[in-house]
Amino acid sequence: MVDLLVQLYNLESARHFRASVKAGKTPEAPADTGSTSEALGSPCVPSVSISFYWWGFRIHMDHCFCSSLNPVTVAGDAGMVAVLLLAAGIDVFASPWFALAVALILTMVAWIVLADSYCTPNSGANYNQSWTVQGWITTVC
Repeated sequence: MVDLLVQLYNLESARHFRASVKAGKTPEAPADTGSTSEALGSPCVPSVSISFYWWGFRIHMDHCFCSSLNPVTVAGDAGMVAVLLLAAGIDVFASPWFALAVALILTMVAWIVLADSYCTPNSGANYNQSWTVQGWITTVC
């Protein structure tokens, strides 16, 4: 299932890139380019890949994907979800679970951004997930 989700993300990312190019808009590479294709001015197309191991799986997120993550944007999205839930009559502030979920997501996003910026050139980050416990982020050096 995870493999299918990764493939769907990569297809959607490539489709969005092709639509932008057809519309005459070339997506800009991030300012802190790390790979040679980005350094030469080629547009940045985010992609992820997955590898399976006996202990679990690893999702590699390239630098373009990692640079698209922004903890401030994620926090804003969480706020919008809270407003929508409140409008639907669900009191998100009465339960600590919503705050816990937001805190965990923000922690993972910040961890990914930190792991991506740790190595020079920026080479992305790995999300590792064992079959039994919470996942963790590692650098790609």
